[in-house]
Amino acid sequence: MSDSRTIYSTVIDNSDIFLLQGYLWARSLIENADVNQKDILINIIEDHTLDLEILKKLGINIALSPRFGDGRYCNKAGQFTNLYKFERDHYVLMDADLFILQPLHEVFVEQKISGKVVDIANPQIAVLDELYMQANFVARPKIAKADLEKKRSTYKSNLNGGLYVIPAQHLVNIEKVWKKWILWILDHPNILDQAKKLHHTDQVAFSMALTELNIEVNSLSREYNFPCHLLIDEDCNPKIFHYHHLLTDEGITNSNCHLNFYSALLKQKNIQIANWIQDFRLY
Repeated sequence: MSDSRTIYSTVIDNSDIFLLQGYLWARSLIENADVNQKDILINIIEDHTLDLEILKKLGINIALSPRFGDGRYCNKAGQFTNLYKFERDHYVLMDADLFILQPLHEVFVEQKISGKVVDIANPQIAVLDELYMQANFVARPKIAKADLEKKRSTYKSNLNGGLYVIPAQHLVNIEKVWKKWILWILDHPNILDQAKKLHHTDQVAFSMALTELNIEVNSLSREYNFPCHLLIDEDCNPKIFHYHHLLTDEGITNSNCHLNFYSALLKQKNIQIANWIQDFRLY
């Protein structure tokens, strides 16, 4: 079982599909990753109209959370007040459309923020460079290849927002500086808006926060944030499915049937997912 030194947290908005995602996310942590219910936190947007009884039945922590920034894509930055109620060594911020397959012991590194670089260099690095200039940054992050692109680079700190692992010593500063850059992007004319990439505001602002705070990134492999919705060339053994829009009552749609190991693993887990969705529908 979990040693209760980590809290796993997600934010869900006011929709039944997000409620289902949160249910599957929490249950996968409990049953597949050996996480104690008391180490799981679901933050519900405070103006919701959802029936939360099925989440309460899981025995997890549930709390109300305010909308933040644009009130849509940036709400994960509003959960910190609830996080501070838990004195832990690490805080794992996750999107609800993640399905966890096994324990995640390897993601915890002292002093570093763990996350996976973006799948695709989006926004383009030229946009990021211009944004940093407009924000009066002198330093620039280290460069890395985007995960699924052999030629296009991005910032090493431009992480997929589905999974951030934050050590306790960075939590207060991350909240303060991440929120600052989210609001700066939304409140100032800038290249991100001109490039029609404001839906990446929280992701880009997180990179800016890491740069300002000079926090090093522990780069996670694709297995820890596997993009089920994108075409993948290399087979692997995912520890987390990031399924986006692919969820059906039968499980996660397979967009990578050519990957034998992945397909076999997905088929196995889809039996579990379908059964849990049935539990959700019947509750």
